[in-house]
Amino acid sequence: MLTVARSPRLRRIQLAFLAFNVMEWAVWIAITVYAYGRGGAAEAGLAACVQLIPSAIAAPVASLLGDRYPRAQVLRVGYAIQGITAIGAAAALAADAPSPVVYLLGTLSASAITLTRPVQGALLPELSDTAAELTAANVTAAMIENAGVLLGPAAAAILLTVAGPASVFGLFGLLIGLAALSLPEPRAEERDPRFGRFEHALRREILGGVDALRRYPHTRPVVAVLTAGYLVMGALDVFYVVLAIDVLRLDDGAAGVLNGAVGAGGLIGAAGAVALVGRRRISGWLVAGGLAFGLGVALAGIAGSPTGGLVALLPVIGGLVLAGAGRATADVAAWTLLQRATPSHVLSRVLGILEAANALGQGLGALLAAVLVTVLGPAGAMVAVALLLPVAGLLRLGALRGFEIRFAASERVVARLRSVAIFAPLTPPVLERLASQAEPVDAPAGTMIIREGDVGDRFYVVDEGLVEATVGGRRMRTLGPGGGFGEIALLRDTSRTATVTALEPTQLLAIDRGTFLEALAGRRPSRAAAEQIVEERLGAS
Repeated sequence: MLTVARSPRLRRIQLAFLAFNVMEWAVWIAITVYAYGRGGAAEAGLAACVQLIPSAIAAPVASLLGDRYPRAQVLRVGYAIQGITAIGAAAALAADAPSPVVYLLGTLSASAITLTRPVQGALLPELSDTAAELTAANVTAAMIENAGVLLGPAAAAILLTVAGPASVFGLFGLLIGLAALSLPEPRAEERDPRFGRFEHALRREILGGVDALRRYPHTRPVVAVLTAGYLVMGALDVFYVVLAIDVLRLDDGAAGVLNGAVGAGGLIGAAGAVALVGRRRISGWLVAGGLAFGLGVALAGIAGSPTGGLVALLPVIGGLVLAGAGRATADVAAWTLLQRATPSHVLSRVLGILEAANALGQGLGALLAAVLVTVLGPAGAMVAVALLLPVAGLLRLGALRGFEIRFAASERVVARLRSVAIFAPLTPPVLERLASQAEPVDAPAGTMIIREGDVGDRFYVVDEGLVEATVGGRRMRTLGPGGGFGEIALLRDTSRTATVTALEPTQLLAIDRGTFLEALAGRRPSRAAAEQIVEERLGAS
């Protein structure tokens, strides 16, 4: 957390994220209590579905904004919408407005909430100066999310007791409004549409996240494991009540205690995930976190069944704490892997798919839990659900390791690419992707690497050795380690403008056209550096 605290921009983003997480849980409790007071469990369930389904639909659509506009500004707008709709709901509750008005405002607020995590997740790589800083930012975000699980319901309980649901919406509406004002201004660089890899038709843009999962198959195992986790979390919402009332024979408040146990475990797991900072191989931690998550849920189910009452409460809480710790560790590893592997210009939309999977997964998990409890009993149902995440992780372990071997490039190659003026402004995840996809090429002395007039399909970086560029047989320049060439044909979509020959045994890093343009798509400083080099070289020739 000290790493994040030293960065003013990361610090402000994460403080706003804390306000968001506390608000998310507090208003969810408030709207549930309001609905239960009006029509019992049936209306409470209906109110949840009314907010769940639009949120799942809105998530992929809303996340498009994070790939089309400055992400800090999109995050600010999302927080502002949440604040305005929450204050509107507070006014409606205070005026005793019809319930559809309250539910409509709650749904609008919940739909705006789906914008936050995808954009936040896509923004962190832009604000992180090193891969270690990105991991530290994800660890902090995981701690904040689990703190929200504890603080949000607690704050809601106090406010509901003192002043009712309207006070919850009003106070947290103001809080999230202040969070919006505290966010840093977006950096000057914005996406350049000329470098987009996707068509600009709205439908294609919205489906960009799905298309990215198809085109980048290494991201799919991570998404699969996270989706299994969402199903388990949805099932836990049912298990809390079943354990508290039917198994432990305690009052309704015990369900909140069990929910808080997962949040407490999440804080422990997120703190432990600090060990991931600086590690280049973290897929094993994703699988290990999933195993701990499943084991904790299974232990809670088994511990709670034989007896009941307060004697069984402690082992049940212990199992749920372990589950929360495992989930937090898995989440940090998974989000870091996705951020490092997904191209920046579709990252918000890929994370938007995850947000939709979160909403739908939790709903389906709750339905699955209800069926399994009826068929297998509480203990059997929890053990069955507990297997979902470990099995998903183990089945995808080979793919996860292959993905990481491909994308965990050596520090030396990353450092070499960073020494190239065009690539220097790129974020660590983008440099890692470039390094992992750069193809080593050996060029003995006298080798003609590119020929003037040929079709250009790759950009080259001199790793070791020396090359000479000529135009019409006239010597223009020599390039040593860290020098790059071949960008003119790629940026201007034209033939090669020079011939480049190795003057001595030379090792090169070759980057294909698509990867090169994709890397520059989200960073205006890189585009500006590339254009400056193009103008200088064309002018000189």
